[in-house]
Amino acid sequence: MTSPLVRWLQGSLVVLGVLACAPAPAAPATPAPATAPAARAPEAPLTVRVGTTGALAEAGQYLALDRGYFAEEGLQIEYVPFDAAARMIPALGADQLDVGGGGVSAGLFNAIARGVGIRIVGPQARHEPGQSSVYLTVRRDLVDGGLVRDYADLRGRVLAIAARASVNEYAAHLVAERGGFAPADLQLVELGFGEMVTALANGAIDAAIQAEPTVTVAVERGVATRWREIADLNPRFQFTVVLYSPTFASERAEAARRWMVAYLRGVRDYTDAFRRGKDRSQVVEVLTRWTPIKDPAVYDRMGFTAIDPNGEVDRPSLESQLRWLAAQGLLQGEVTLEQVLDPRFAQYAIERLGRY
Repeated sequence: MTSPLVRWLQGSLVVLGVLACAPAPAAPATPAPATAPAARAPEAPLTVRVGTTGALAEAGQYLALDRGYFAEEGLQIEYVPFDAAARMIPALGADQLDVGGGGVSAGLFNAIARGVGIRIVGPQARHEPGQSSVYLTVRRDLVDGGLVRDYADLRGRVLAIAARASVNEYAAHLVAERGGFAPADLQLVELGFGEMVTALANGAIDAAIQAEPTVTVAVERGVATRWREIADLNPRFQFTVVLYSPTFASERAEAARRWMVAYLRGVRDYTDAFRRGKDRSQVVEVLTRWTPIKDPAVYDRMGFTAIDPNGEVDRPSLESQLRWLAAQGLLQGEVTLEQVLDPRFAQYAIERLGRY
């Protein structure tokens, strides 16, 4: 039976005329291969509602689901699609989702300030030089015509981002900083990643902060260039993280621990494949089943992000984003990173799996 995630991805990306894919994580230290933990399935699987955007940073989840890691932990995954990760925050705060993925945003920290117990529990995309799945894309005609050569040439241009008051707008401010001009000199518009391809094609925008697989879609349609990887703005850019809802992190903590075990097993398979070349073709084959990208050769042209296989997030990167939100006057109270970081679930997974 076709999963809800597959139906949603096919409906949103097929109209773009290309494909989708999966990400790749940071170079691991000498890994100690972990044996698969014993299955812990209860009599009836526990349903876990997971928000998804179809971004490549979610590849660890696809692998964990396809290879039965969630099932071995007694979990049944129900995917709920979103067009931007920042829009998952209200659903997480209301316990309409159990798990989400997203960046540091005003919505997240303002919820925390109001006493909503959403927690950052683990990593998704961390962009490093040579390991990015988010790019600053620029219209092909602007680059070919020599109108955009450096960051300074983006002054006054229309730049699409997925959501304001989030890591995406923070990245746009870093673009302006690198160009030596005020952030107000960028004309920011909010678009979903898929919509950015159409907007680049019809000239409605000049550039975009865009995630794979739609980056490759835009490039292969000839409407944009893969101009700069997002790691060019910050060499350890923790772009997205795994979030747990208040109830999932507290009243359903046992299911939350099991989810993290299965997820990190998928992340390690992903890391093995795209950083070490281990079972790469088999991993790609799994991803072709879970995304609209059916041609394995396309994966050779994708950008892949780092996902920490030990479940750790880059705190300095998150701290800098929190300071930026505060400086913009976007926070409605005093909030610290320690109020939202909850490493217990990843620590539990490491106890069971061992360090990578």
